Amino acid sequence: MEIIFTKKNKNRVHAALEGTGKFQKLTTEEWHQFVQNYNYGLAPLLWLAEQPTCDR
Repeated sequence: MEIIFTKKNKNRVHAALEGTGKFQKLTTEEWHQFVQNYNYGLAPLLWLAEQPTCDR
């Protein structure tokens, strides 16, 4: 399955990284980009790790 990451997806991740958007509302594909670019603390990363859709 090919995942297409659109400009809308990129903007949503950017907003979450900047704090103007909510990381909780991102899609699972957007979570990957969020985690790769996030470096401000552990709270969002711990929240993501506890989600049922997050694989081990």
